[in-house]
Amino acid sequence: MTSTTSGLTVEGRLTVRERTIRLAFPAVVTDLGSGQMGIDTELQVDRSELGLSYRGKAATKMNNTLIIHAVFARP
Repeated sequence: MTSTTSGLTVEGRLTVRERTIRLAFPAVVTDLGSGQMGIDTELQVDRSELGLSYRGKAATKMNNTLIIHAVFARP
């Protein structure tokens, strides 16, 4: 993770069906109190990069929105 003036840049990997892609995306950090921090973001993922393709009219869009809400707490 890299701190920026507008939040945080998170770097990581997303694995689906044994295929992994690297991601880097901006996120908003929130102090939730009681030693907890939240990270929130929304990004587009091209599912063809993960080897996912579907047949049919309802599945023609390859870019899908991934919404991440993570809470980190001290033990």
